[in-house]
Amino acid sequence: MKSIINKINILVGLVCLSLLFGCEDIIEFPLKESQKLPVIDAEFDMYTGICMVKVSQTQSLLDKEPSPVVSGLEVSIQYDNTKSKIFIATEKGTYQSEKFIARPGKTYTLIIKNLMGQEYRAKAVAPNLILPIVKDSVIKYTSNGIDVAFEWNDPQNQENYYWPILTVNKVPKKSWYNITSDNGRNGNTMFENLQVNAKKSDEIGIQLQSLDADSFRYYQQLINLSFDEQLPYNSKNNFDKPAAGVFRIINYKPIKLTLK
Repeated sequence: MKSIINKINILVGLVCLSLLFGCEDIIEFPLKESQKLPVIDAEFDMYTGICMVKVSQTQSLLDKEPSPVVSGLEVSIQYDNTKSKIFIATEKGTYQSEKFIARPGKTYTLIIKNLMGQEYRAKAVAPNLILPIVKDSVIKYTSNGIDVAFEWNDPQNQENYYWPILTVNKVPKKSWYNITSDNGRNGNTMFENLQVNAKKSDEIGIQLQSLDADSFRYYQQLINLSFDEQLPYNSKNNFDKPAAGVFRIINYKPIKLTLK
């Protein structure tokens, strides 16, 4: 989640635009100062049953210090209109729910109180579980690491959004550039090919994460961001008040690969 927060902060104009491309030299752009916004990176992991929320705040484009985290918040998640789970602060700016089971198709509401003097809410619908199909023959070793190709059967008559990820020693190697949908391929077999820098001795796994619709659209906007966009730029998300970041729900079952 930390890497995602960093990308969000970059794209809302909180650091030099050159960081997007790994440049060391400062590139001059006519950037405007934006209003201070909360940066909320919230992920409800249906496999672990835990929701993690990290909250920080935007700052000046010229400020080289990390974005300040926000403590002292009251965070909860509500569903079925009656039940709610209260979060605890695990460290400054980081909040974690108790473990609970989520149901696909149900709507979950994240509630954050006392954030910049306001209450923020975001709703997301829990996605279905889709399992990938993996064959030993599609696991290849290259000079750059391990190349893994896999497929899955997309369910018919519904929109589905995916975030295919490889893990190394149970640590996800995430990139929101990998997100995809079944648009134009509904009900068909879908394919993915991913590469990860790893050794034979590492434990490699696949997480075919199903995404909720709003978070998919949020990341899709970031991917399609161009130099023609006015900066600072903030993608449309599912919060009811101006904020950077998104509340996403992911559903998956990890698959451990057998390397030979």
